Amino acid sequence: MTRTVLVVDDEESLRLLVQITLARGPYRTVLAKDGEEGLRLAREERPDLVMLDVGLPGISGLDVCRQLRADPATRDVRIVMVSAWAAPEHRAAGLAAGADDYLPKPFRPLEFLAYLERLFGG
Repeated sequence: MTRTVLVVDDEESLRLLVQITLARGPYRTVLAKDGEEGLRLAREERPDLVMLDVGLPGISGLDVCRQLRADPATRDVRIVMVSAWAAPEHRAAGLAAGADDYLPKPFRPLEFLAYLERLFGG
């Protein structure tokens, strides 16, 4: 079964790294460069997972997460926040905003693939 992963990050290099990494598995990747685009694509694409950066331009990742949780169309999507902000208080803020998990950057492709396999039971 192909799973759709929406990657919302302002770093183009990270978006492309995730896209290349996920191409190794049964994943379809949708990319967004900011919070507004991420919200729109989450509603249009109905992804299985949103990989969401905290430090986005415009709407922050925390606010995007809150809006996704408040919207009946997206409230049940899995959200994993990914950020270079890795202190315990940052993780706590992400989880309080409604994220299912909070992973630190730098992104490690093989570990992330293993994480997704565990998450989706594959």
